[in-house]
Amino acid sequence: MLVKFADCLLRHCYTLRSFTSSYSFSVVDIQKKTSSSSRTMAFQRGDRVEISSKDQGFEGSYYLANIIACLSKKEYIIQYRTLLNDDGFGPVREIVPADQIQPVPPEVPASGYSRGDVVDAYEKDGWWIGKISGKIGSNYVVYFKNTNEEIAYPSGLLRIHQDWINGAWVNVKREGKCSSAKGKERA
Repeated sequence: MLVKFADCLLRHCYTLRSFTSSYSFSVVDIQKKTSSSSRTMAFQRGDRVEISSKDQGFEGSYYLANIIACLSKKEYIIQYRTLLNDDGFGPVREIVPADQIQPVPPEVPASGYSRGDVVDAYEKDGWWIGKISGKIGSNYVVYFKNTNEEIAYPSGLLRIHQDWINGAWVNVKREGKCSSAKGKERA
C-alpha cells in the first residue's frame, strides 16, 4: 500500500533523477531539528529552502525551492520556485539528497563590497558563488572561479556568501575569515 502511494506521489514529479522502478521508500513526517554532526537537517513539507546543485556546469549555485515531501532522512521531493519544466509550464520537481538542501540564509545587510569579498550573485534563476574582483561605476565585478568569468552586477543582485555548517550560518565575507550569522530570512 505504501509503495503504491509513493508511486502515485512520484508520478506528479516532473523530473526524477534518482528514481528507478526498483526504488522503494517510505514517506515519513519528521520534526524539524538541526543535526550537530553534519550540514543536513530535517525539513517539513512547505519549508522554504535552497538547493545546491552538483550538476556539471552548475557547481556553486543555489536555487530556491519548497519541500513537497520527505521520502527518508536522506531524500526529499522539492519544487523549485524559479526553475520551470522544459515546456515552460509549471515548476520543476525532483528528488534531492538531504546534503544538497539548506535553509534559506538570513539576510545580512551590506553597505558595499570590497575586493576579495566572497559573495553570491543572482543570475540564471539562482545564486552563484563568486568573489568581488573590482568595481565599474556603481556595479561590482564578480569573478567566478568555476567558469573563469568576470561579470558586473548592481549591489541589489549580490549577497554576502554564507555557509550552513553544523546547524548554523557562517558568513564568509572574505576567504578564511568567517563569523556567525544572525538575521532575517530572505524571501
